[in-house]
Formats: sequence, structure tokens, C-alpha cells
Amino acid sequence: MPIRPTADTAVATTPEHLRDLVQAAIEQHGPHCDLNTIDVSRIDDFDFVFEDSPFNGDLSRWNTSRVVCMRQMFEWSPFNGDISQWNTSSVLDAQIMFHISGFARDISAWNLSPQAKTLFMFAKNPKGRAAQTPTEWVVRAFLTDLIKDGYTCDPSLSLVQAMSEYHRLSAALGFDPNDMPRDV
Repeated sequence: MPIRPTADTAVATTPEHLRDLVQAAIEQHGPHCDLNTIDVSRIDDFDFVFEDSPFNGDLSRWNTSRVVCMRQMFEWSPFNGDISQWNTSSVLDAQIMFHISGFARDISAWNLSPQAKTLFMFAKNPKGRAAQTPTEWVVRAFLTDLIKDGYTCDPSLSLVQAMSEYHRLSAALGFDPNDMPRDV
């Protein structure tokens, strides 16, 4: 449910303005603050918003329907809030979004565009994400990105086959195989 602007709502007008509003709220209310009072409905770029930030509060009501870029949004952050209801249908870049972060929530309801880049979206995420995040979705997104980049693999593989293919391609391309969950 998107927030409706009120007298207490700050309307972010640019990605830089959003980052400033987030930083000010964290400084004033601490890292567990509620940022649902920030209207982000005009913003299409969330790249790096919480990168290396101590934020671990509430963003559950952000209107993300216009967002195209979420690259490295939570990289190096402890964030583990509920963002399962975000509208991600416009997102085209979610690469490295949760890289080395504390995120371990289920976002399997997200409807990312088939064109969305998701390489290493959960890379080196130290939480036990295999039990809580959509492992199959992540693996298939990775394979889909490789196919888009011209590598040959079958996107209809079983999960076990897809994981095997991921590890084969990782080795061939020089990627760290620890960047994706191994268990199925």
C-alpha cells in the first residue's frame, strides 16, 4: 500500500535527494527508524541508497512502481526488513542488490521484468539465505542473464541441473562459485 503525502511526509524529488532524506532520518531517529514517511513515488533510481548504511528499519510501504534501478541498493548493509510487497515490475537492474548484506527475507512474490539484470543479486550474503530466499528464482535469473549475454545454457533445466550449470559456467567465466547458494 503506497503512502499518501501528508504534512509529515517528505517527498523525494531526485535520487540524491532521497539519499539525503534517508541519511537525515537515520541520523535523527537511528538505524531502526521507519522510512515510510518518505514518498519515493517520483524516484526511478534506488542505486546505492543504503550501501554501507547501518539502516535496518521499515521500508515496507514504499511505492517502488517507477523504480528501474536497484543496483547495489543494500550492499554492505545489515538490512533485513520486509520488502516482499514491493512492486518491482519496472526494475531492469538489481545486480549486486544484496551483496554482503544481512538480507534473508522471502521475495519470491517479486515480479521482475524478464529483461532485469540480476547477476550476483545475493552474492556473498552471509545470512542463511538458501532457506529463506527463492534459491531457484535466483539461480534461474543468473542463467537468464548469462543467456542474454550470449552464453549457451538451457533455461528450462531442473533446479539441480541449473545449479550444476551455474557452477560450470562460474568456473568457465572465472566467477567465485561461493557467490550463489550451493544447496538445493
